[in-house]
Amino acid sequence: MPTVTIWHATWCAPCKGTIERVVPRLREEGVEPALADVDLRPCAARDRHVDYLPTFTVDDGDEELLRCRGHPTEEAIERIVGLCG
Repeated sequence: MPTVTIWHATWCAPCKGTIERVVPRLREEGVEPALADVDLRPCAARDRHVDYLPTFTVDDGDEELLRCRGHPTEEAIERIVGLCG
């Protein structure tokens, strides 16, 4: 099952707003995202080439299936749910 990760930082105002709006929506659809704070996981963020906050990634353990930088569009949310739901 693919995993969705939301890369964020506690000091990032757009991240807070996006998490508040998108996480409940994903949970309603049966998708439990992992939250990854780039300040607590700098090596992982660097390895995943996270250069913008927030960034949503969906991967299946072998490859990245989807990447969304910034607040995801409705289409991106639907793709995330389709891949992970």
